[in-house]
Amino acid sequence: MAAMTIHLAGDVISAIAKWAPVEHMSAEEFILSAVSEKCAKANALEEVETFWRELALPLPLRN
Repeated sequence: MAAMTIHLAGDVISAIAKWAPVEHMSAEEFILSAVSEKCAKANALEEVETFWRELALPLPLRN
């Protein structure tokens, strides 16, 4: 498990080193941007899931 964690950490560091300069960002800005993007996607996914759950509810009765 520790070896995999170290390997993944190395991949993350390599990706930051590669893409941060391309995006004209510091490593810190790149990490914050990536985390913000993931949070936005998670929130969007939650909103979509809520929409589909609500859509599946029975229609209200009309008088």
